[in-house]
Amino acid sequence: NSSNRKYSDKLNKKLDKNYIRIDWQVDIKSGYRWSESTHYKFIKFGHLKGVDVKIPWELSRMHHLVSLAIHYSKNSNSKKINKSKIEFQNQVIDFIANNPPGFGVNWVCSMDVSIRISNILLAYDIFKSSKCDFSNDFKSVLAKSIYDHGKHIMNNLEFNNGVRGNHYFSNIIGLLFCSNHLKFNETIQAWFVFGVSELINEFEFQFHVDGSNFEGSTLYHRLVTEFAIWGTVMALEKPEEMLLNA
Repeated sequence: NSSNRKYSDKLNKKLDKNYIRIDWQVDIKSGYRWSESTHYKFIKFGHLKGVDVKIPWELSRMHHLVSLAIHYSKNSNSKKINKSKIEFQNQVIDFIANNPPGFGVNWVCSMDVSIRISNILLAYDIFKSSKCDFSNDFKSVLAKSIYDHGKHIMNNLEFNNGVRGNHYFSNIIGLLFCSNHLKFNETIQAWFVFGVSELINEFEFQFHVDGSNFEGSTLYHRLVTEFAIWGTVMALEKPEEMLLNA
């Protein structure tokens, strides 16, 4: 829309000419497409037969970016690895440009927002630890998006009248990833302190004394255990070389 079009156009111009753009808003099975100019509070889903909102949601969780980063790390002496870095940069810029903060289907669920930024930053860390350099321009774009993700999560915590589960836990991990990668100011420090405090609270609330998860699902138990591990890592480590300026 008019409020974000100028920045989106600027970012789209940064994409490589050979890059094949991704339609982040479409359900590729049914062909139904949501609009990136619609505010997330007005996005409708579940009312049309055969249309699955989880298809764009799952793609936009960015699990595949971690695979790109791992490929880079395992082939650090190969000339081909630069393709992984370039694809990572293009997809991150493409998403940011065409999914403005708070607009489109991929900002509806805070859990998806949290998982997405966590995966982007995990991939970024793997690239960086494999001695991959990114331009200051790219890091600036990424830092702004980290802040936008963190702000959205904080304003849309999935804590419903005291009832919370793996969605809320994911929100806390997303905040810790965001605050762990931005230089501290009053806001970022508040996110970090809140995230660490809630991480401890959710250990107490969501897990039984025998270590099992209160939701009684093996898959959810695995999911929240992974959240707990990454949350602990983010709470304990804040490598200076990984920090970005928002």
